[in-house]
Amino acid sequence: MRKLLLISILALHIFSIPIFAQVGKITGVVKDASTGEALIGANILLEGTSTGAATNVEGYFVILNVSPGNYNLKASMVGYTAEIYQNLRVNIDQTTEVNFNLNSNAFQTEEIVVIA
Repeated sequence: MRKLLLISILALHIFSIPIFAQVGKITGVVKDASTGEALIGANILLEGTSTGAATNVEGYFVILNVSPGNYNLKASMVGYTAEIYQNLRVNIDQTTEVNFNLNSNAFQTEEIVVIA
């Protein structure tokens, strides 16, 4: 009886894995639009969620376990204009690739005088 219960639980666990694994993945690269250089530490965020990622030293990012649906994907970094990819479709068990080219956003402030 105990052996049958253990086999039943194991079978239920094995066959339930595909039910819970219905997610997708988003990958891509973020680069400077004028130089083509990878941007390290850029923030990528699925708007309306708390899911996101940061780019690595090659400008590459991966967002795992994304529920299927349509999203707005925002790439931002200090000193650059944020860019939003709208109506991004994420499908079950598929990788969606989105690449961003961010434009530099130079801003000027008033002169600061430091007196020591």
